[in-house]
Amino acid sequence: MAAGGSLVAGIYGIIHDQITFTLAPEYFTRMKFQQFAWADVGWPRRWFVAEIGFLASWWVGLIAGWFLGRMAVPGRSRSEAMGWFLRGMAVIVGCAAACAGLGGGLARCGWGMVPSWLESAQDMGVQDTSAFLMVGWIHNGSYFGGAAGLLIALFLLKKRLRPAQPRPPAPQGGNC
Repeated sequence: MAAGGSLVAGIYGIIHDQITFTLAPEYFTRMKFQQFAWADVGWPRRWFVAEIGFLASWWVGLIAGWFLGRMAVPGRSRSEAMGWFLRGMAVIVGCAAACAGLGGGLARCGWGMVPSWLESAQDMGVQDTSAFLMVGWIHNGSYFGGAAGLLIALFLLKKRLRPAQPRPPAPQGGNC
């Protein structure tokens, strides 16, 4: 389940960063490309953006998948556990996307002009600071939404899952 969570989160990260690169290329060219320079293998920019998206998010899915697996797997068939895992991941991805949209919307309404962020953007030579800050809020919103989504998914799973069937006690051997 942890590996499946990593894959789901990595795909989300790829799509997320393709969208945010379109909205504010400078967020990547002035910051993310430097942060992930160690991973640059010379691919075209869009491929590098996809690589960054995967690398920045797979670990979130690993953690989420591990927690979901701990709740969904014990005492259940593989198909039943997978169904609950996928429901949980859908909640997490939905919350991450919703919070990303909320973050971007708040930034567009002027809430994104945090003085320290604005100063950092200017220090990096960013020309379109409003787009840069909006994408920063979108990224932070995704991480917040992922964490909140995990908590919500775990709560919903705990509430809806029937208790796992207890295992029969081990046979007690006699003292021969």
